[in-house]
Amino acid sequence: MGNAPPHEDCWDKTTKDGRPGISVRDHCLNVGCVAEALLTFLPRQLKDLLPAGSAALAALHDIGKVSPGFQRKSEAWLVQRSMGARALNEGWSARVSDHAKISQFTVQELLGQSRLYPWAAVVGAHHGRIKGVRVSLGEPWEQERRRLAAELISEFASLPDRPPDKATLWYVAGLITVADWIDSDDRHFPQDARWEMPERRRRAQTALTTIEWR
Repeated sequence: MGNAPPHEDCWDKTTKDGRPGISVRDHCLNVGCVAEALLTFLPRQLKDLLPAGSAALAALHDIGKVSPGFQRKSEAWLVQRSMGARALNEGWSARVSDHAKISQFTVQELLGQSRLYPWAAVVGAHHGRIKGVRVSLGEPWEQERRRLAAELISEFASLPDRPPDKATLWYVAGLITVADWIDSDDRHFPQDARWEMPERRRRAQTALTTIEWR
């Protein structure tokens, strides 16, 4: 099995005409910034309930899209990267395509302690459903997911270092889901945008102001 493409080349969403749009890296960075912005709107007593690393968990939500099962969903991307034959030969269509489940598995491995695994579950639940099965993905793509994860964790502080109670778990799951929804509005976060971090953070604050988030 060949090396995985760099995560910077992996698409996260497609444009209206079906072309590969924003990259996984850019979308994850944007969602982390939206999560940070959402936290600034919380009153102190609610903000204090969230662990350090909540924005990092939000940023990690889509790293599972750096996977053959997901990337092969865009024929235009396969053509663009000259990977059609490779996808066929390596059976990408039969690989796990549930990106949320793959995100959860990678974060589980990063946490490294069973008592912290519930945090990985909230990453996997960002489409509203718990992913209860741990998948084994010993593949080159995992190296790229971890490389991306390291960048995201560095940008948004460390992951939580204490296990959550159930209320906090679902609180963070809600934060991740809402941040993902807001960033998926390309009126505020265009598909072709490639910004530095200060601009991403400014856009996140502007998006919340525009939609009158309170």
